[in-house]
Amino acid sequence: MATDVPAYTETTWNEGAAPGISAAELQRMDDQIKALSDEFNIHNGGDSVLDHPVATTGVLGMMSSGDKLKADGISTGHEASANHPLGTAGVKGFLSPAQFTKLAGIEAGATGDQTAPEHLDAIKTGDGAGSGLDADLLDGKQAVQFELGSNMGNVELRRSADLSLFDATLTDVGWDVEDRDDWGGHGSGFAVTIDDEGAGVYIAIANITFASNATGLRLIQIVKVAGVVAVDRRQAVSGDSTVLTVSYVGFMGGSDSFKVQALQNSGGNLDVTAGSNTRFMVARIGARS
Repeated sequence: MATDVPAYTETTWNEGAAPGISAAELQRMDDQIKALSDEFNIHNGGDSVLDHPVATTGVLGMMSSGDKLKADGISTGHEASANHPLGTAGVKGFLSPAQFTKLAGIEAGATGDQTAPEHLDAIKTGDGAGSGLDADLLDGKQAVQFELGSNMGNVELRRSADLSLFDATLTDVGWDVEDRDDWGGHGSGFAVTIDDEGAGVYIAIANITFASNATGLRLIQIVKVAGVVAVDRRQAVSGDSTVLTVSYVGFMGGSDSFKVQALQNSGGNLDVTAGSNTRFMVARIGARS
């Protein structure tokens, strides 16, 4: 609280008033005291708190009584970090230098409550050529389990002449026309081998046309190496040819092979007829799953 101080009264100094000091020197000193008194307004009811602003973080000024009490309450040598713990998820406290650096590195407006779809949308904005993004799996499979279309090969075979089948005798069907053979898998004869194309997932489709005969059953099957992997069997069509189709999809090793067998029990010989409905096709469709 400011205290009123009576106005300073000038004194007229005479020689000899102070031993060893001239009257002029005493007068000069008195004038200086008077000038300081006027400058700081410490007389005539002057109030230093009113005439000089209270100090803030941005303004120079006088210390308020509240700030003075705070300052008096701080012990000499007080260490902030020793008296206040570092802040944690459950405790309020000061930031460590590392925490401050991390905080300063977070972009303005960043939030920590984004959902998985929101994260995905954010990543999508950087996707595309040159983004550097790389998927680990596609539908749960590694990239080596997929094949480029340019790596897929086909073998397409047919007959140029009818093939006579004995009654009730399972017969290998031979193929003498190669409409396509991308890896040399046929060569000649009955089988299509996988050697040069390599192990992978293959599809094999056989289509056999039996000459018209209404008696008995007709059967065709695909044989993989030495085992039957697909069969089609049905009653003969009355008054028309009987056409059977069978297919297989599965893994083939590098030395495996396919062939087609046919059987009829009409009571006598019966032809497998040549033409577009008697064909055999093998194609690679992928790597091993």
